[in-house]
Amino acid sequence: MADAPWLAHYDSSVPRSIGSYPDKTLVDFLREHARSRPDSPAAKFKGTSLSFAQLDTDSDALAHSLAAMGVRAGDRVAFVLPNCPQFLIAEMAVWKLGGIVNPQSPIYTERELEEALRTTTPETVITLTAFYNHVKHVQPRTSVKRVIA
Repeated sequence: MADAPWLAHYDSSVPRSIGSYPDKTLVDFLREHARSRPDSPAAKFKGTSLSFAQLDTDSDALAHSLAAMGVRAGDRVAFVLPNCPQFLIAEMAVWKLGGIVNPQSPIYTERELEEALRTTTPETVITLTAFYNHVKHVQPRTSVKRVIA
């Protein structure tokens, strides 16, 4: 119990474990689903669907582009994105490179965004065009070298 102190706070009806966990990443699951059920929806957003195959393909393309720009395993990539398909695509792309996803709130004030980026030190930010100018305005006072919209 010393290595899992939170268990002491579980209600008696809550299981201590849900069983064994597969030795796979979410990227592994995405690739499996892209092969076994490519047309099934991985996400639905505003009346449209993003299939597993499309999520895998799009995130591969972004991963290759990020790598060409110099993003490497262990690098932090900040996202200034709402909950949207672009977040999932970017997340999978960064994970495929072995990078660290660093989500930031798109509704941060410039001061909040600047502080968050200065603290987490990403060199790359992925955002929507609606937030591009907001990110570019704080960029000179941060470690950010690349802003992708």
